[in-house]
Amino acid sequence: GSNQGTATALTSEINRVTSVPASTGVKLPNAEGGLIIFVTNTTATALNVYPNTSDAINSLSNNIAFVHPGNATLQYICTNADNWYTVGATYA
Repeated sequence: GSNQGTATALTSEINRVTSVPASTGVKLPNAEGGLIIFVTNTTATALNVYPNTSDAINSLSNNIAFVHPGNATLQYICTNADNWYTVGATYA
């Protein structure tokens, strides 16, 4: 999807994205302390990763997408009920 409301919801702990039309993305589950979600973007196109409603990724404002680089794997770690952080970048 092209925004938080239409982004594809991630339902697994480990996710592999193989197609990224320009300006589209996926959405993390509801933030809950201790969750870890792996996302691998196998394409050369940047992937928008949205937090769930009212959540935030890194230092971005609530509901704003994080731009996940192409050909990269990142871990999204949730520290509490509304904050995700990216760690562990691996590039192919």
